[in-house]
Formats: sequence, C-alpha cells, structure tokens
Amino acid sequence: MVKEADFFNADLIRRRLGITVKPVQGAFNVTSVEKGGPGAKANIEPGSFLATVDDQQPRDLVEFAKTVHWKQKGDLVNLGVVVQEGRGFFSRLGIVPYQVRVR
Repeated sequence: MVKEADFFNADLIRRRLGITVKPVQGAFNVTSVEKGGPGAKANIEPGSFLATVDDQQPRDLVEFAKTVHWKQKGDLVNLGVVVQEGRGFFSRLGIVPYQVRVR
C-alpha cells in the first residue's frame, strides 16, 4: 500500500501546475517556476507565498496536492498569492487570486 504522502506531494503539484512549492508556516513558498509552464503563464514568480488553493487554506502539502490531483486537464486552480499592499506604516498583507490552468 502506498502512503498518501508518497503520492500526494510536491512532485504532483509540479507536474500539474509547473511550480515547485515548500510548506512554510501555514503557507507554501514557491521555490521554482517551470519556464513556459502553467504557473509561469499565470505570472506566478519564485519566492511567492501561496495562502489558499481554490479559496481554501490547505493544512499541509498532501491536502494541497489532493486539490490539484482531482482537477481535470484544462481546469483552473485558484491560488491565493500573498502580496504586500500599500507602503510604509500603512502597508498590510493581502491575498490576490491567480488562476493556473492544470495540465
């Protein structure tokens, strides 16, 4: 029997979305983006932090990968990218949705 984490992992996300992610304190850091892949076409950049996947906050990498796995080729995945809004004293963090097409 295959362990869940051996199938639902960062490699599955990379194959389907063209981005490599690493869990970091309740979010996911995008460590690389495949040139010409779905993530690059959606303007996801290395160093970005993803807070949500299809408007849900995955508990872990397995949950993130499961969401991606159940999508069909050509479906859209909504990734909530953490961005800094404003400047200086008035800056705050917000989440901006990016749509990535599954391959």
